[in-house]
Amino acid sequence: MEHILQNIWLGEKMNKTKLIKTMLLLTIILFLTSFVFSVSDLNNFNDINSDVDKLLIDSNNYSTNSDILINTITYGDENILQNTVDSNVDSNIIIFQPSDRANYLKSQIIQLESNIFEMKKNSFTTTRLNDEIFIANQLYSEIIYNEENELKVDYETLEKRINSIKKIISIAYQNQDELKTFNESINKVDNTIDKNDLFLIYETANTEFIDERYENSLKLIEQGYEKIVELQSIESKANAVYLATTKNVEYFLNTYYIYIILAFLIPFIVYLIFKRRIRVFLLNSKLDSNKLESDVLKSQIKKTQEDYFIKNILPASEYGIKINLYSEKLRDLNRLNAMYNEELAELNKKKRLEKLLNKLKFKKI
Repeated sequence: MEHILQNIWLGEKMNKTKLIKTMLLLTIILFLTSFVFSVSDLNNFNDINSDVDKLLIDSNNYSTNSDILINTITYGDENILQNTVDSNVDSNIIIFQPSDRANYLKSQIIQLESNIFEMKKNSFTTTRLNDEIFIANQLYSEIIYNEENELKVDYETLEKRINSIKKIISIAYQNQDELKTFNESINKVDNTIDKNDLFLIYETANTEFIDERYENSLKLIEQGYEKIVELQSIESKANAVYLATTKNVEYFLNTYYIYIILAFLIPFIVYLIFKRRIRVFLLNSKLDSNKLESDVLKSQIKKTQEDYFIKNILPASEYGIKINLYSEKLRDLNRLNAMYNEELAELNKKKRLEKLLNKLKFKKI
């Protein structure tokens, strides 16, 4: 090449065709030479950059276990980085991941926490539920620890705890609905019935609900419904006795109303004849009716005493209320019976006097 350049500069005479070929050949040679060096430098530079990127990644992930030394060297006219890495970290370390079952249990806990938050917004007391969810989170932490250390894992305890919390939440909402329904039922009871006992049961059940003793509250509500049935039953029995007595009179009037009309012209005579007998009949009917009601009340008292003293299934407060109620009704009936018997005695006395007068008149004649 130098020889050719010298010939050119010395001005040797060359024909135009040879000169053009020579110049083309020279250009190609220079281009190929430049290309080879460029490709070689680029590959080396890319390799070094790749090593630098790996080094930076390892440094970010494991900076506590790696010592990185970066030196600057010169290659041609370019400045490149050469890295020396001293690391004890295994690049194949596997990060722990909880099992699918553990993840599912955690999602259940999160859902329960959301439900408890909603209950608190709706004015529920959530102390009991917060304690339960705290225990559930502790059990979950124990599961994660055992999984990570490849120990025996107990999933069933946490699952039972989660199901228990779900049941408590369900009972809480049920208790709230039952309280509303029970209050409406009390308001529908006839005002002629004493409802103080019912209101007392409602207040006690509501207190149990606020204190998160939902099971006790539901039992009290059930007892309240039984009390409503009992009070209505007593009232119905008393009304039935009264209606029976009234119907006897109505039956008599309905049966003999024709004769009464026919005897309209002589009402005074009919009255004199039947006055005492009708009264005796009515008094005897009332006495029979009162005896029937007394027997019912006595049987109720006997049953109540058996439930309290023998079977021990009746609370002391309810026992006292029932006994007082039945005793008061019995005293009322006894007072009425005394009045009826006194009146009957007077009627019988008058009858005996009339008979005695009739006998005296007959003897005088």
